[in-house]
Amino acid sequence: MKLFLMAAILIAPLLTTTAIAQFTPGRFYAGGSLGGSTGFTDGDERGRRVSLSPLLGYVLSDSSSIGLNPVYTWNKDTEGHETMIIGFWRRDIIRNDPFGLFMTIGSMINHSTNRWGTTKDELWGAGIGLTPGLYWFPVERLSIDATLGGISYFYDRRYTNDELESRNHWLSASFESRLWNLSLMYHFK
Repeated sequence: MKLFLMAAILIAPLLTTTAIAQFTPGRFYAGGSLGGSTGFTDGDERGRRVSLSPLLGYVLSDSSSIGLNPVYTWNKDTEGHETMIIGFWRRDIIRNDPFGLFMTIGSMINHSTNRWGTTKDELWGAGIGLTPGLYWFPVERLSIDATLGGISYFYDRRYTNDELESRNHWLSASFESRLWNLSLMYHFK
C-alpha cells in the first residue's frame, strides 16, 4: 500500500498538463514552514525544538522575486531561542509549468541564546548564501517549494556569560539529503 501511495504521489504531477501563470510581476506571495523535532538518547527524551519560518515575497518579473523570511526557533532542552531575518533574491533557472528549478541568494542576520544551568551562551552573526531549489504548482495559486543545502559564508561572535569567547568565519557547501526544507507558498492575485 505504501509503495502504491508513493507511486501515485510521484506520477500524479506528470499527468498535469495545464500551464499555470503563477509568476505575474507586481504580485505578492506568502508562505513558510513550521517544523519540530524531538531527540532521544537511550530511550530518554533529550531535546525538543520548534521552528516557525514565515515568508513574504514580491514578484519583480516572470522569473525573479525578492522577499523576507524571518525564522524563530525555540529549544526546550537549553531554554534557548534563535532568531534570524533573511532577505533574498530568487531567480528561476528552468521553468516547465507546473515545475521549475530556482536559485536563491540570501543575506541573514542571526541571534541565539541558550542556557545550560548557570551558563549563558549567546551568538550574534551575519552571512550570505546561495541555495538551489525546486517548485511544483499542484493548483494555480499554491506551490510547494523544496530547497537543498547550499553554499554559504557566515561570520559570528560567540559570548559565554557576556564575555566574548570567539569570532568565527565559516565557509560551507552542503547538499546532504537531510537538509531538504519543504515550504508551502500561496500566490496572491
